Amino acid sequence: MPKKRELDETIVMLFSIFHDCRRENENIDDDHGTRGAELAKSMKGIYFDLPDQSFDILLEACMYHTDGQLSSEITIATCWDADRLDLPRVGIMTDPDRMGTAPGRRMARTQLK
Repeated sequence: MPKKRELDETIVMLFSIFHDCRRENENIDDDHGTRGAELAKSMKGIYFDLPDQSFDILLEACMYHTDGQLSSEITIATCWDADRLDLPRVGIMTDPDRMGTAPGRRMARTQLK
């Protein structure tokens, strides 16, 4: 049985920096996650470092955070939940059913009250 991967707080922190950093507007900007991932690639080894497997998780989290997917990878799910919990800033209420973690679902339900 494969070992269950634990949450990587360093990836979550880096996701918070890179996932929206190349956003051009607050409306539709489909490629901003990919642009953020590209910036992370250009800074790896200069301003931060991660093992390759962890870096791949960061890139995946950044590139696909707007696609509405769910992930079974706990670190990616946590990143995406954090991003979705911030959607009310642009008038979108967070859907508890679109959250990938139990804490994310609880927080989303709290926003609806």
